[in-house]
Amino acid sequence: MSSADKVPVEALWSQIAPIFSNRAFMRPHRTWFGGVSERTGFDRMTQLTRSAAARKLAPLVAGLDAVQLGRLVVRSAVNQDQAASALRLTLVANISVPVGVLVLLNQFLPGSVSDLIRSLPPAVVMVPLFIMIAVLIGVIWFAYAGVAAARDLNHLLRLHLADATGAAGAAADDDGDALETLLDLT
Repeated sequence: MSSADKVPVEALWSQIAPIFSNRAFMRPHRTWFGGVSERTGFDRMTQLTRSAAARKLAPLVAGLDAVQLGRLVVRSAVNQDQAASALRLTLVANISVPVGVLVLLNQFLPGSVSDLIRSLPPAVVMVPLFIMIAVLIGVIWFAYAGVAAARDLNHLLRLHLADATGAAGAAADDDGDALETLLDLT
């Protein structure tokens, strides 16, 4: 790909990002019923590289040189870090804060929480509780899906960079800088 044909990284990123959206990665898997992730098996690399998202990414990054791929890898690493931070904030806001409020309320007004719960009919307590748990699971799943999507994108781009670095190294016999970038991001 010549310099004139190079697509700006920002434009390419805007095409790649929707493929790796949170919603796209909110897909249940049958292995969850066994309490394990679908990627606990030996074929996790095959699952990663043959996923629908990987197949959509491949034509977008085909023909990019190691420098462009390196820029995309850096962008994906930042994206992954931000997704992880968003998950942590989601967990704090939706679990730690409500539990902390209940603990503090019970600390300053001992027995008030349990007295209130006991004074209400069971349906008045259980229905909102089940709704809150369902919403909580959905919100956490959405945030975690963002982390999974960002991680997969980063891993796929690093694999493409390794391939491009290998091809460039074979042609120019000097792949030190691109390989350094790849190793620095691990």
